[in-house]
Amino acid sequence: MTDLLQRLRDIVKGVLSRHELVLISFWKGILCLFSLFAIKFGFNNSTFVDNYLFILIVSIAGMFVPLSATALIIVFTTVVHIANFSPQAAFAVCIMFMLFYFISIYYKSPNRWSIVFSMVFYQMKIPFCVPMVAGLVGNINDVVSITAGAGIGYYLKLIMENKAVLTNGTSDIDAFSLIFKQMLMSPNFYCFIASQIAMFLIVNNLRSKKIKHSGIIGVSLGSFVSIVIMITGNLIFDSSEKAYVLVIEAIVTWIIGVIITYFFVETDYVSPESFQMEDDEYYYYVTAIPKVHFTKEERKIKKVTDNKKKEEM
Repeated sequence: MTDLLQRLRDIVKGVLSRHELVLISFWKGILCLFSLFAIKFGFNNSTFVDNYLFILIVSIAGMFVPLSATALIIVFTTVVHIANFSPQAAFAVCIMFMLFYFISIYYKSPNRWSIVFSMVFYQMKIPFCVPMVAGLVGNINDVVSITAGAGIGYYLKLIMENKAVLTNGTSDIDAFSLIFKQMLMSPNFYCFIASQIAMFLIVNNLRSKKIKHSGIIGVSLGSFVSIVIMITGNLIFDSSEKAYVLVIEAIVTWIIGVIITYFFVETDYVSPESFQMEDDEYYYYVTAIPKVHFTKEERKIKKVTDNKKKEEM
């Protein structure tokens, strides 16, 4: 079984090394497509951004733009959906996105896309995928983006649950009371934030350890700790979340994490690696750059003729 997985990983490595740019573009398009569908079915509104043709065109465009541009498109789509039934809630979401984005810039969080995709994967019922992936590929500063994305995702869940009340407009509940009363005053909110941070920190810390399959160990431990925090919080604070649903989400996240780690992270063939070694006299600092970074040199041959000599003859 181990040999089979190793051969399969070598095949995946070979395919990715030959078609890296194409596959990355395809992956961005798929991610955009799934994100737009998650938002569409989450809010279930009748707006122009619900149109299948719009979703298809935007997803194709997402293949050729940076991931940050794709995230901006998703934010725009989300705000349009919310504004359709509550302009006040849409305004609050815009403020939250801008505030958290500038905070992430201040703390130099490299993967600010996680602010948006944390929200999206919350709607997909696998909210721990984003902190897990960020832990595998990011650094400690990404904890800011993870916390921000978890906060926005939780707020959007409250908006969806109170959609009828916000649409009616006659209730005392409005977009800002959801933030201050149902989110910031809820112990379950802080349990969710703590579980997201725990997943990220455990994975990020363990993936760099010099032990075999450290990434998979980090994903496994992170999934276990995060689900323990969530279930414990639900039992203590009497949450409406079902324990078996949380367990299923954790298992799905763990499976995705193991696949990503085994086939992609632990065989990172495109990133330069730096390491050092020493002997009795010297320290050696080496940077290994995979050949996939180099393009074949194009040689141009210029033919030089002695025109002056020909004229004299």
